[in-house]
Order: sequence, then C-alpha cells, then structure tokens
Amino acid sequence: MNLFVTEVTARLDASAEAIEALVGNVGPELAGFRPSPLKWSILEVLGHLRDEERRDFRVRIECMLNRPGERWPAIDPEGWVREGRFNEHALEELLADFMEERRKSLGWLSTLHDADWSASYHHETLGDFTAASMLCAWAAHDLLHLRQIEGIMFAYLKQAAQPDRLDYAGQW
Repeated sequence: MNLFVTEVTARLDASAEAIEALVGNVGPELAGFRPSPLKWSILEVLGHLRDEERRDFRVRIECMLNRPGERWPAIDPEGWVREGRFNEHALEELLADFMEERRKSLGWLSTLHDADWSASYHHETLGDFTAASMLCAWAAHDLLHLRQIEGIMFAYLKQAAQPDRLDYAGQW
C-alpha cells in the first residue's frame, strides 16, 4: 500500500477513535437531542456513519477498484436516517456497530497493496472521481460529522445554560 493510502487510512482510524471518545459517555438525553427539528441527533449521526461504512464509501471504492465502469449502487443517506429510526436505538449499540464497520473497512483497506488508486468513475452530477479522491472524501466525511457532533453538543449546552449564557467560553 502506498504512503498516501496509509496516511489517509490512519486518518480514518483516528477519526473513528475521536468519534468514539467524543460520544462514548454521552447520556440518553444528549444522544437523542436535535438542535432543531431538521437537524440530526448524535444517535442519527452514528447510524448514518455506520450506514456510510456499509453502503457507501467502502462499496463504491471497491467497485471502482475491482469493477471499473460498473454503475454504483444508489444511495439515500437521508432516507436511511429516517427509516433507521436511530433515536429509538441505544447509543452503545450504534457506536459499537459503527466501530465494527470501521474495523472491517480498515482491514479491507490494508489488503489493497496493489490497488490502482487512479481508477476513476464518472458521477452523473459531480463528474469524475478517482479512487484516491473517494478515499480522501471518506476521511473528510468523518471530519464533517465530528464537527456536526460538536455542534450538537454545543447547542445542548447552550440550551441547558438558559437563562444564562456561554459567551464567556468564546465565540462558536
């Protein structure tokens, strides 16, 4: 496996550990808290991350590397969150499922010694992607959701502090 893939894979491992550390001791009220009706809870983010491992990034990169030209399977991340009813699940269950799926992904990535990371796919609306760019997008996706989880936690603290304020902490 080349150095680039090793580095990005290490990012995927580190971000999973960061997610686990950030949410591992969250109570049920915060776990199910939505900052607004259209925003996700931590439980929904975890369910989404698990589904992305199972049904999106790993599947699509595998397709690019091993079945060039094959059409990607359709995905519906928003629909998966609605259908998954993740706010009815225990945080420990969703976190364990995500971490197990991430371990599978990292194990699979470690076997790709001779993969052609320049293999590409033409997406109907987003244009051309290489397998390398999809791997980077996977790592970036984790970072977006880490930021989202932190935003949920901040909104929860802000609500809990009412009528007091959080501005002494600094600007969010």
